[in-house]
Amino acid sequence: MTNSINRIIIFFEIPFSRQLYSTFGIETLIKNNFFVEVWDFSSFLYSGFEHHEVFSVYHPKFKFYRFTNKSEIEGSLSLLTRSDFVNCFIGFSHQTLFIYKILSKKNIEYSVPLFNPLPVSKNEKIKLPKKILSSIKKIVILRKKTIFDHIVNKIIRNNFRVFGIKPTTLCIAGGTASMDVNQFPFDQTTQILWTHSTDYDIFLHLTGKNTSSYPGCAIFLDDFLPFHPDFTMINEMAPITPEEYYPKLCNFFSYLEHNFGVRIIIAAHPRSTYEKLPDYFEGRPIIRGETAQLVKECSFVIMHASTSINFAILYQKPIIFLTMDGFNKNVGISRMGEIIDNMASLLGKIPNNLDDPFSIDFDKEMEIQINAYYAYKNKYIKKEGSQELEMWQILADYIKEKY
Repeated sequence: MTNSINRIIIFFEIPFSRQLYSTFGIETLIKNNFFVEVWDFSSFLYSGFEHHEVFSVYHPKFKFYRFTNKSEIEGSLSLLTRSDFVNCFIGFSHQTLFIYKILSKKNIEYSVPLFNPLPVSKNEKIKLPKKILSSIKKIVILRKKTIFDHIVNKIIRNNFRVFGIKPTTLCIAGGTASMDVNQFPFDQTTQILWTHSTDYDIFLHLTGKNTSSYPGCAIFLDDFLPFHPDFTMINEMAPITPEEYYPKLCNFFSYLEHNFGVRIIIAAHPRSTYEKLPDYFEGRPIIRGETAQLVKECSFVIMHASTSINFAILYQKPIIFLTMDGFNKNVGISRMGEIIDNMASLLGKIPNNLDDPFSIDFDKEMEIQINAYYAYKNKYIKKEGSQELEMWQILADYIKEKY
């Protein structure tokens, strides 16, 4: 079939960065002879990103645009043609409704991302009264604007056709749980392209390579919890302050180091800025941008609820889960304590609460349940039988064959 799609445009709702450039396969798409553009809507959608440093890269087939107001976005959307394919990696809400509406009106083919699911509930089926009570508890603590957003977005998502929105062309899916929580316009005509999580691309790239400078150490998968920019973005308080969080964490690290002779390395969150902060980790090495390499060569992993758990699963590393009382008190959008409990439960583990006296069965913590790891991979990382290719090559092949 003649390839009528020659430009792929990627919509982002967070600031474009070097990490996103690499993770979202821009060079792979260019190598497949597509022109690629990134449209960054972060400054328009969220306050606080207006002055974010812009990552730039030059390539004759790549362009980057940053939008700050609705009229700019509408003007650019109006110029889209049937030769364009949009990777619409922004949420579907009342704020972005006009974007989806223009895509639909112009009949533009577009995909949405459902390839990085996280465990959100221990029980697949929740009794309705319990679910309603849980929702009420969460809503009553939210601000009026948040309640409005929640109600309006639910109406839009459940009745998207009424608002002139056509169903998503393509869903890029990862593990089988990708389809469990879908908040995009979606129906039986939507095609599902089974790929995998973005972490699996890194796993494929590192196969057969020894790249870590810290083999045999324990790796802490950092969430940048007290400072994570997503809390600001969604107008929610972090579940804990740095003054509460880091001393408890470091006390536990010292306990492991002194009692079990391990060395702990911090795999910093990719959006962290520890170089601008006090020495919260008390002299322990902090390494950003090498999480997969560190986990590949480590002895075990320590974590809360980082999505980088995928690397521990893929490399079959033991995991020590950590929680705190403050995580379980938080009932807002982040649901930190719940996600930690659910991740641990899926792997046959119980989180260690850092507010309790430290006493762990280290040998037991070093055990892994292989079947549970395989099940987690199939459900949350990569569906069994999907292609062993880079995600974006799978997408490029799909577009070239389909269009």
